[in-house]
Amino acid sequence: MNPSRAILDFMNTEIISEKKKAGRPRATPPKYDAVMRDLLGPEKTRRTVLNWIYGTQAHSRLQADPDFDYGHILAPKSGEPRITILAELERIEDGEPMYLVARRICEQKLSTAKAIALIRRVRFKNDEAPEDRLVVLVLKAIDTHLARYPTTTLEDVLAALDDAALAVKTSIS
Repeated sequence: MNPSRAILDFMNTEIISEKKKAGRPRATPPKYDAVMRDLLGPEKTRRTVLNWIYGTQAHSRLQADPDFDYGHILAPKSGEPRITILAELERIEDGEPMYLVARRICEQKLSTAKAIALIRRVRFKNDEAPEDRLVVLVLKAIDTHLARYPTTTLEDVLAALDDAALAVKTSIS
């Protein structure tokens, strides 16, 4: 028997199991998706529909909290709720951190990009910066300064670091 024919015969006789559906399991019932798609329009992607679903859920939860004004997220100057931030907030597993993060976003009036970065650090439990990151950033700042002002001496750099350390100590305490 021809080797390629044997392979084809094997492939044809192999038991093929039912394939699982690709992708994540549905987060919302199909009927709910259909209602949101009717509201948003048929051209919207599934991701957009899910973001609106999550966003409206977070919007309702934040509106129900009488202890804080979430105006920066719920009704900023544009008058439209910030659905992108709300959708990310709703994806936080536990309820209480969602309110704390939302308050921080409002108090600091974070942009959407910075708010989403903060939310994802909380969601993925990655709130701690790597230990050496601050050192790397300080060294980059020094390198940039030295490139711009090549006459800077080592004593100038050390004095600036001392002044910065003192400023950090007074601002933290």
